[in-house]
Amino acid sequence: MPREYVKELRGDKRGESIDVYHHINKEELRKAYLAYIPKLGI
Repeated sequence: MPREYVKELRGDKRGESIDVYHHINKEELRKAYLAYIPKLGI
């Protein structure tokens, strides 16, 4: 997601706050999400 979108959605004024989230890899996020939710038959 573009950095500007994250900033707007979170309402942060400081760029450092956004940098924490901006490095997340989408595939890693997907794998972690699926590992922690109940199996939905996917």
